[in-house]
Amino acid sequence: MREGHYLRGESFEGHGGGGSLKLYHRINPNQRIPLSAVLQGGAHYSTYSRADDTDDAFQLPDSHTTPFTRIGLRYAGKEPMLYPDLAMEVSIWAERQWRLDKSSYGYQEDRRVQSTTDLYWLYAGLNYAWTNTGHQLAVGVTAGGSQSADRLNAWRLGGVLPLASEFPLTLPGYYYQEISARRFAHLSTTYVLPLSHDHRWQLRLNAAAAHVDPISGLQQRLHWHSGVGPGLSYTSRSKVWRVILRYGYAFTAVRDNGKGAQSVGLLMQHDFERHKPQ
Repeated sequence: MREGHYLRGESFEGHGGGGSLKLYHRINPNQRIPLSAVLQGGAHYSTYSRADDTDDAFQLPDSHTTPFTRIGLRYAGKEPMLYPDLAMEVSIWAERQWRLDKSSYGYQEDRRVQSTTDLYWLYAGLNYAWTNTGHQLAVGVTAGGSQSADRLNAWRLGGVLPLASEFPLTLPGYYYQEISARRFAHLSTTYVLPLSHDHRWQLRLNAAAAHVDPISGLQQRLHWHSGVGPGLSYTSRSKVWRVILRYGYAFTAVRDNGKGAQSVGLLMQHDFERHKPQ
């Protein structure tokens, strides 16, 4: 994606997989709210193939393996689920990636795959529900940067997929991961209003904005990006499953007809823990 244009000739398909091990050390075992040091290590293998519209003159990146290590300090935490009722987290992270098979690719090899990349970021978030009224509030702030990032491992912003990563950088109305950044500051907020007395029907009002320094070669005219959108949520009586229909409008997304873009999405969650005997 460049300035809102999908460049099919420079696009290709990627496949891969990997694994990691994460270790937690509780620093304050006698306190109610946990403070944990986190160490994670793993590797990911990536391979690439041409899409139907990939330009014949465009050379694909070589397959490569990417080992990585991540360290972090996390105060409290948030469950990996769609919009928990109660959560809080403040954390700081750093990650290093190595490419064992680095190469150049593109038109006449005009794009490089970096041998090492450093990522670092801060996160602070709060989810709170007023159980007596059914109102909910969620706020999240993320700021991050990088050293020697390339187009394949830069920060990605755009779309609304809250579980696509541990720290999703959503922007309603944008394509998924439309924006590639080397530095960014991101703010998202959601307010939830009940539409039924049992709070199973909800109206979700979401807004997000980000200030972005783009990756080299993918510059955009704007540094600020923002989007808003409502969502209609339904939760089953047993709370085993939930479905959310979302609409998003991006004020600053660049398209062929000017600024502004729209998106519609459907999110679903099934909670297997609810089936366990109490």
